[in-house]
Amino acid sequence: MSDDLISKNIQFNLNLLNCSLVEGFFTINVNESENNCPTFNVITSKDKHYIYISNSNISFRLKEVTTINENTLKDLWINLLSISSPYQREYQIRYKDYSNLTQIINDYPDIISYKDQNILLNINHFYSNDEINFLLGLQ
Repeated sequence: MSDDLISKNIQFNLNLLNCSLVEGFFTINVNESENNCPTFNVITSKDKHYIYISNSNISFRLKEVTTINENTLKDLWINLLSISSPYQREYQIRYKDYSNLTQIINDYPDIISYKDQNILLNINHFYSNDEINFLLGLQ
């Protein structure tokens, strides 16, 4: 599938694509993912459902809905992260998280500087820094 996406020049993230193929990924209230994939949670209040997505110790509300099914979660997942043109910027990360970053963005960004276990990177990617932080489970 990834070869097909590449041939069509479609931006994608292999790690996140793999998450969507994991059995039971589009299931609600899974306590923990075995595959480093985010999980979906729902809090119900009266006749409203609030869908959250969690990754490590970070969680945020995606949407308020009146009904929930597998397609609801798939639609939210497809639209979760912006896929636009890549843009150049600096990004700071702890050295120990660099390997995970390379898996998420499918690239090895240039290291500008290294100090006190932190590295400053020159990154060119379509995910925003906040989206990358969420995927890495960083606050």
